[in-house]
Amino acid sequence: MRIRSAFLLVGLTAAAVSGCATDDGQSASPGSSSVSSSVASSVVSSAASTTASTSAGAASSVPASLTFGDPYPNAESPCRRLGESSTTSQWLDDSAILVGCPAGVDPAALGGKVVGQVDGITIVSVPTGDANAGLPSASAQTTKGVVCSTTGTPPTADCAAKVTRDWGDDKKSTLVEVTKPDGSSRALFFHGTTPYGADSSQADGSAAYDFVVTRQGGASVITFGPERYVVPDSLVR
Repeated sequence: MRIRSAFLLVGLTAAAVSGCATDDGQSASPGSSSVSSSVASSVVSSAASTTASTSAGAASSVPASLTFGDPYPNAESPCRRLGESSTTSQWLDDSAILVGCPAGVDPAALGGKVVGQVDGITIVSVPTGDANAGLPSASAQTTKGVVCSTTGTPPTADCAAKVTRDWGDDKKSTLVEVTKPDGSSRALFFHGTTPYGADSSQADGSAAYDFVVTRQGGASVITFGPERYVVPDSLVR
């Protein structure tokens, strides 16, 4: 809008200067055209400088404490997905998308709830549904035991394990949920008899654990941080 106004002003100024008559009724001298060009150039330069200053101000208004991703929920939206940072970690949820919206955007339109404000950016948590949706019913599960340890020592405790076959989107995985000695649980994921991962969270520090598998006879020995699980092939076959 500022650039358009500047060009309009250039036109009006040029017309006024070039069309201006002298006191004796004669047209302005040829030198007047150079004055017109000088005025027009000055106005355009001023408009360009104002636009650049405005753009720089907008860019600097983005809080450095937030990591912005793609627009949400579509490419035209002023809201953007937020990545993990020391500021947003308190709002992250496996079953929700974290979104940042500038002032003037109605968070209710995203179907989420406002969880905070950071330097003028409204933080919205948009639920994606139940993280356990699609899991098989209890009738498809069996409960057996595995040998485990959660203190970095050799596994000796007999820990209950709930086994769910035909699990996951492809229905080709097996889920083994082990109840640890302290009553909490750890989910282990298998393709056939090969373990390929475990659930983790920032809360218990397990997000930083390495997942290592070795073989011991007819069983897989899983090392996940200080935790050890010995899962026989017969349990997941």
